[in-house]
Amino acid sequence: MREFVFHIQDSDEPIVVPLEDELVLGRYDPVSRTIPDIDLSQYQAVGKKVSRLHAVIRRQNDRLYVMDLGSVHGSYLNDERLRPHQARTLNDGDKLQLGNLVTYIYVRENVLHED
Repeated sequence: MREFVFHIQDSDEPIVVPLEDELVLGRYDPVSRTIPDIDLSQYQAVGKKVSRLHAVIRRQNDRLYVMDLGSVHGSYLNDERLRPHQARTLNDGDKLQLGNLVTYIYVRENVLHED
């Protein structure tokens, strides 16, 4: 099984999740009850200008793409600002910045198998 590993800058513990066809990144909002697939709230997402539904990572034909969902403070792939709603190829080790929150994205094989 393949997994996404999100290394958040200034955090010791990465976020590890199964590689799905689509993952929405953002922060939980108690008023609207918005819950993204990857909730970045514990990484000071509000203060770092992460939107509730900030960006999406999609897998299509064994390739990965990232797309900003029209966030107010933008998304950056390897320091280049993404145009809203326009998919860009995402590669292993890329730097993805959501607002002011910096993360590095890796894909790995999970070597632990349940019998």
